[in-house]
Parts: sequence; C-alpha cells; structure tokens
Amino acid sequence: MRRKLPGWCSCAELSDRQMAHETHGVPAHDASLMSSWTARKVDSLTELDRHLYRAGAGRFLREVTRMERDTGREVLCKKRREELVGLL
Repeated sequence: MRRKLPGWCSCAELSDRQMAHETHGVPAHDASLMSSWTARKVDSLTELDRHLYRAGAGRFLREVTRMERDTGREVLCKKRREELVGLL
C-alpha cells in the first residue's frame, strides 16, 4: 500500500519556492577573508559538528529515499540531492 503525500509536496511543486533566509542582523561576510590561523581554529572547534552533520545528512537522505520509494513521488530534487551527497 502506498502512502499519500499532499499534492504540493513534490520536487516539481517545491523547486520554484523561495526559501527564507534570516541573517539575524549579522552583516555580510566572506569566510575566505579569514586568516589561516582563524580558519584552523574554526576547523578545530567545529570538527565534531561536521561529523554530526554528515551523520544526520546521511540519515536524512536514506529516509527521504525510502519515503520517495514508498510514495512514488520525488520530493528532493536531483540538484539538491547531488549537493547533499557531495557533502557526505
């Protein structure tokens, strides 16, 4: 038995929507302008965060893939899926 998703819940319907981006008042910045010392410190402080993110993203991809198979509907568009896989 296939589970049902709302009609608007598909890659085709969602791909044109604008996602909200909240800056919380932080001015525009460019990480490439950090000194190498600062970049190394940030990398050191966020090492566990990166591992946790990869684990969560991997689980998300597995669950979305299973849901797409169960419903017969693509909800994670190919380009975004490829971007996410590239981060793993």
